[in-house]
Amino acid sequence: MIWALTAFAAFNGMAADPPPSAERLKEIRQGDPLTLEELKEISQRAGRSFQGASSVVVTQLPFRDCPKCPEMLLVPASSYRVGSRRDDDEGRPREVTFRAPFALGAHEVTVAEFGRFVDETGYSAGSSCRTYEGGRQKERTGRGWRNPGFGQSGEHPAACVNWNDAQAYAAWLSRKTGERYRLPSESEWEHAAHAGKYLGEDGESGQCRHANSADASAAERYSGLTVASCRDGHVHTAPVGSLVANSWGLHDMLGNVWEWTQDCWNGRSQGAPSDGSAWESGNCAERVLRGGSWLDLPSDLRAGLRIGIASGDRSDSVGFRLARALPNWPTLDGGQTDAGRRRSGYPALPVPAGARSAPLEHPPLRTSRGRP
Repeated sequence: MIWALTAFAAFNGMAADPPPSAERLKEIRQGDPLTLEELKEISQRAGRSFQGASSVVVTQLPFRDCPKCPEMLLVPASSYRVGSRRDDDEGRPREVTFRAPFALGAHEVTVAEFGRFVDETGYSAGSSCRTYEGGRQKERTGRGWRNPGFGQSGEHPAACVNWNDAQAYAAWLSRKTGERYRLPSESEWEHAAHAGKYLGEDGESGQCRHANSADASAAERYSGLTVASCRDGHVHTAPVGSLVANSWGLHDMLGNVWEWTQDCWNGRSQGAPSDGSAWESGNCAERVLRGGSWLDLPSDLRAGLRIGIASGDRSDSVGFRLARALPNWPTLDGGQTDAGRRRSGYPALPVPAGARSAPLEHPPLRTSRGRP
């Protein structure tokens, strides 16, 4: 994805002055992401505010805030339609304006990344998880992010993590880097999943190239599953980045694991924020999941599908990716984002370790398979 760097200047009709050194280009091609400062300099030379054609190139250039921090990609500022025509619960199509760009994880937070947080802080992420084993999905003790009931490596997405676990990880990474990491809002997530192009209703064409879901590989292990006819090569989760990214370089926006967002659950879109921010009112005992997972039907892998589950629930098909604020960056209205609190650290969030919310009597689940 970094190959776009050398073409960036010519694409925007500007002089590459000065171009990256041969040594730096070699590092970049070998997978060493840019620093955010390098990326910002490239963007400023273009003289644009993450809009139009240049944004496609910019968003394919990843950066990290530390050598083992999650790899991040820029999502441009723009006005965009979110929502779906399929179901009222998915939100009718509406216009949302993202005044400022933000960064989003190039992939879901991995087992290795989450493990560094647990090892450093001693955080307890529980000792039980709802898993799919032996053809049955139920709560099981002795299951968790280290052992979700199937084999995984450090490069697989961390599963069996709840909303509170994701908040604790984001707070830790914010303190560690001095930057503001958080969960994305629903609107931010959907904007990034569509990569700036409103599709209305997603189709299943090419699904197994881009998304890890219930497919022919899973059917060989679990008889009786309704699956896609294609094969992605993974029965359970896949190592992050295994499948083809979307046009902004983001991997696994659909499939692999459901992803937590910041928003409280609301069954209708009326009253939802129009600026891309999270909806922090409504049923906040439940939070919104997006994207579908390795266990879900092909029909449930679409950017518009949204479900809500208790913030303390853990499942082998649920994980998360982080967003990150970008201080002092240009905005659509010609201003810039707030300076924020860079390098000053952040207080711990008031989230008890391993907290678990009581399940609601009638949880608002909207998947074909059932609850994650």
